[in-house]
Amino acid sequence: MWQGFIPQQENPHMKNPARGFLESANQRPVDSTYPYFIPGSYITPRAVTITNQLSAMSGITPADMMKLQNNYFNTLAEDIRPTLLHFIREQDLNEKEKKYLDIFRSWDLLATPDTKGQSVYQVWFDSLEVEIWNDELSQVNPRGPWPEEQTLMEVLKRDSNFRFIDNINTTAIETLADVVTTAFHKAAVRLSEFESKGGMEWWRINKAAVYHVSDASKSKLLPLARTGLHMGGYGNIVNAVKAASAKMGS
Repeated sequence: MWQGFIPQQENPHMKNPARGFLESANQRPVDSTYPYFIPGSYITPRAVTITNQLSAMSGITPADMMKLQNNYFNTLAEDIRPTLLHFIREQDLNEKEKKYLDIFRSWDLLATPDTKGQSVYQVWFDSLEVEIWNDELSQVNPRGPWPEEQTLMEVLKRDSNFRFIDNINTTAIETLADVVTTAFHKAAVRLSEFESKGGMEWWRINKAAVYHVSDASKSKLLPLARTGLHMGGYGNIVNAVKAASAKMGS
């Protein structure tokens, strides 16, 4: 399918932008009007956070930039929270589940080490991804990567009747309210397990660690690693500290 090179002068570029800065945080470098296909996996929320922060700042100092590097704001959660709260059926939740939902609803959207809001959100969203994608995409062989979190957020905000919402393994036709609520029930089980094993503060769930550079398996040189770090952040947040393990939902 590769027919040639993108002309150098048409590669994405910008010089002296009017807004006074450029940001680079692994986001897609162009919008939908760009005429060439640019493959890859991109992380949009980090760049959105950086843009919002820098746009509101003036007289920026090195200390300001260091603070921005450690920013914990979860832009993707800010975008998807209204949809999740709109479609969850609260009347179907038990008292413990309602407690978790209240934590999520009142969360300040910061993935700080001791927050519980980020824990509820991430376990819930991971569980929602499973509910939406697993029935269809588990049949693909060899198994490929699922769509990015950003993709799911955008499509659910745009189309509450998205065809992947229905579980093809059941005779019923599931709605977005069905899968959002089911995902929350399953997330609540995981959250309860975390609580019983020490707590559901985000640093306990994210399990940030620093491994020896030669330990690709992240398991063979543990005496040279630092695990259980009291840190927040996540892969799609400016402070991109993320656990080595995969998704937290089920």
